[in-house]
Amino acid sequence: EAQLLREVAPNLIKNIKRIDSNFDIDLYLRLAYLAKELREARRQGKLPLDFTYRCLKRIVRHLEMFPEDIAYFMDAFTSSYNVAYLNPDAYSYIKTIISAKLGPAFTHSMAEDRDLTLPIPRITKNNEFAIGDIKIKRQDNSWRGPKPKKAVPSQTNIRYKLMLLKKVLLGEHILIYGPTGTAKTTIILDFLINDLGLDLELQQVTFHTDSFDLLAEMIFKEMRVQWELQPVVEAMERGVPGFVDEMDKPKNQGVFSGINNILEYGWVSLPDGIHYRKDGFFFIGAANPPSVVRPEYGGSELSGEVFDRFSVLYFYYLTPQEEQERMRFEFPQIDKVLEKLETPDLLTRITEAIGILRDANEKDGLPSQPPARTLERIIELLVRCPQEADSLIERFFEAYAGLTERDRQKVLEVLLKGKDSQGNDIALDKVFLPQELEFN
Repeated sequence: EAQLLREVAPNLIKNIKRIDSNFDIDLYLRLAYLAKELREARRQGKLPLDFTYRCLKRIVRHLEMFPEDIAYFMDAFTSSYNVAYLNPDAYSYIKTIISAKLGPAFTHSMAEDRDLTLPIPRITKNNEFAIGDIKIKRQDNSWRGPKPKKAVPSQTNIRYKLMLLKKVLLGEHILIYGPTGTAKTTIILDFLINDLGLDLELQQVTFHTDSFDLLAEMIFKEMRVQWELQPVVEAMERGVPGFVDEMDKPKNQGVFSGINNILEYGWVSLPDGIHYRKDGFFFIGAANPPSVVRPEYGGSELSGEVFDRFSVLYFYYLTPQEEQERMRFEFPQIDKVLEKLETPDLLTRITEAIGILRDANEKDGLPSQPPARTLERIIELLVRCPQEADSLIERFFEAYAGLTERDRQKVLEVLLKGKDSQGNDIALDKVFLPQELEFN
């Protein structure tokens, strides 16, 4: 297996030595032994997924093209092995194995770096998007829809965009997992259209989507039956990215087995003939976390042969500080409103409270995490109707929907005993709750 990796990425060690002249590890062999250890852990039931040869192949190709990412090995690893299926214990166990087989320096990720920036691209005379010597062919036609919303330039979002950029430059298909409200769609559209200037085909799938809904639809036109191509096949034929949202929603996940030929071989056979992929096409999918990990989402599981063809990225909620940055980005007048209400720190308290509830979802058995849209609705309400501040807890529960009375009681208990990220009391009983509400 180490020899196969040498053939896949022959310049891996040479490129890493340009960054670190003291690098003297036979990384091919170490990775092969790491794979053996992870497969054994899978056989023993300690890990939920197999560590396939494709995982290894993605890691070495990534590090060969971006040798500086040897300092962020965990990002290359987790985008190759589907981290969305890992609970905290399994993730910690994997880091222990990586530390033992490769060394502690290989357990770092970009999340630990607080000074990330996106590289500055250039557009070549051949209409290519270029970073260094790496180029992406852009289409003559630009995006035909409305200009997408900009994602707040927080460090977390910059990290997501950096990983997206690297996977696009590697020519990978990309699958993005993340809880609802983590701006998956916003970041993808902002990155592809606003940042890269690419056109794309967008398709939303639902519980009832079947195989033909994804590939082609039979219509009656000009007095005869015809096949109308769906956005994924249109993207393939036009040579533009194809983006499918809510990939976990279809009841029958066999619908995505139909795109295996597109992802692996670049063609698909339909009743009207064979359709081939053109240069510039790649596939991006977005989905909620697997229901085996997060049952509240209740989606269907993607089959192994489908998600094994993707580089996988996991998007999570922003930190409370980044949520404050996002709210000021989307509602620039919020600070003036809070000053008039004589509660200038309310935004800080609310974002800290949302963070506490997300942690409590794992520790204290809350039924679900408050989505990011809960925060947006509360801040939007304060901006538009400042007089509603006295009944903010009622508006909060309207946004944090789907709770029983018992669940609400749990939420109140968490809020009232909550502490901020520095361990200070956030005193939401004096700010978040109306004065006349007596909490028992």
